[in-house]
Amino acid sequence: MSASAHDAAFSALLSRNVLLVTAAFFLVGTAFFSYTSLYATYLHDQLGFSISEAGTSLGMYGVGALGGVFGGWLGERLGRIGVLACLVVLAASGFALFNLAVSASAHAALSVLFGLMISGFLFARLMSMLQLSAHPERIGAVVAFGLGASTRQVRSPDTCSASSSCCSAGALPRSSWSRCRR
Repeated sequence: MSASAHDAAFSALLSRNVLLVTAAFFLVGTAFFSYTSLYATYLHDQLGFSISEAGTSLGMYGVGALGGVFGGWLGERLGRIGVLACLVVLAASGFALFNLAVSASAHAALSVLFGLMISGFLFARLMSMLQLSAHPERIGAVVAFGLGASTRQVRSPDTCSASSSCCSAGALPRSSWSRCRR
């Protein structure tokens, strides 16, 4: 593959849509991991919930995540406006979780809504947006970039070697896979 073909392949990863969706994945991922790792502790230590109440409130996120069965379908129907509306609902429910709600039932209901927005709708919709932003031959690389760019060093295909993470992340085109074999 020529140098210009490598540059074109790498620039496909850096398209505006891919970068915007990658940024959205990073922000939604930050919200998700912050919530799942700190929420029950916050409820127990700061609001005085029992361990059972805190665990139940956190577990209600999973009930909302079951909405993912319909999230992809709904995302196609609502389009970009649906993503923006979901982000507004997510921000409002996140604000309410940490600033307004005081009862266990309010936290459980807001956790369902939070799970519905993140895992039930946004994950499926952002994933489809990533895939639609890519050329069919680059879907794997674009998805790997979108999901992993916040935690991995992004490299151009010219700097990939068999010992690097490029081979495992799918950043190389099929014609260059021979570099990945040992």
